[in-house]
Amino acid sequence: MSLQQALRFEPQAFRRVWGGERLQHRLRGGLTWPSQTGEAWLLCDRPEQASTVAEGPLAGRTLNGLMLSEEAALLGESAPSSSGGFPLIIKWLDTAELLSLQVHPGEGLAKRLGSEPKAECWYICDAEPGSVLYLGLRDGVDAAAFADASANGDVLDLLQSFSPKPGDFFHVPAGTLHSIGAGLTLVEIQQNSDTTYRAHDWDRVGLDGKTRQLHREEALQAIAFGRQASGPIRARATDEAAVNPIVPLLEEGPFGVQWLQVLEDYQNNTQGRAWVYVVLAGSGALRVGKNEACRMEAGDAWLLPADSENYSITESDGDLELLRVEARA
Repeated sequence: MSLQQALRFEPQAFRRVWGGERLQHRLRGGLTWPSQTGEAWLLCDRPEQASTVAEGPLAGRTLNGLMLSEEAALLGESAPSSSGGFPLIIKWLDTAELLSLQVHPGEGLAKRLGSEPKAECWYICDAEPGSVLYLGLRDGVDAAAFADASANGDVLDLLQSFSPKPGDFFHVPAGTLHSIGAGLTLVEIQQNSDTTYRAHDWDRVGLDGKTRQLHREEALQAIAFGRQASGPIRARATDEAAVNPIVPLLEEGPFGVQWLQVLEDYQNNTQGRAWVYVVLAGSGALRVGKNEACRMEAGDAWLLPADSENYSITESDGDLELLRVEARA
């Protein structure tokens, strides 16, 4: 079957012990928002949580079902996840408290432990004064030092810290220890994986009142000791003469990310791969071929199947900012 149409999925809201109350102001209406909504999933193909098409001829179909029946049209040359699903998960996060200190495995360890590899990245949309991100270990911290500190609760002094600002982009490769601080609203793009090893959780209990499980031994195996994490990339146009300025943010790994500002009509081609556009701000119209245009609104994620080929983004309100995400392997 040929798809040749842009797909928007119903957002799904999830309570988190560290979640806030701000995402309801970021996404279009119609979603029921529980208190402490930490995550809104825009696109996901997990057996336990598959996204559902929100509008158009395929409304009501799940991404999982589309992968079963139309994988070639969806992915083209893009590779599925390690478990055979759509390769990306895209979320909005709102943090009212510090998240757990965690790490995700790379491909080799994931195979040995029977889990899934996971790389991710963050685009910062809002940051309260004093907000902090912890990303990677300080130079010289080895496994012995980290194991001792994590057992005693003194881990923060071993971590690199950053003061994020709106428009900052952070790459979090597999093996990078990290924790997102309070007061942040961000877009997270990741491989389709639900494998997280918590190294420390600040003696916190979950929403069920029980202490959350830690995975210290797995985390020690997953951490890439000796590899320095990179700081933020600033996602802002440097060429004032560009009609539709675009900034490369991530060019290596299982997915690519670019920041795009649409000032005038924008045309492109999928080149036989799956693409996702995340609307950071503003609004516009997305048209695939001669199909009726779809209205893009702030907070949306739009999937362009590989077989969509030629498409255009028009009717920008002048403030249309997007993350352009390429599914690779």
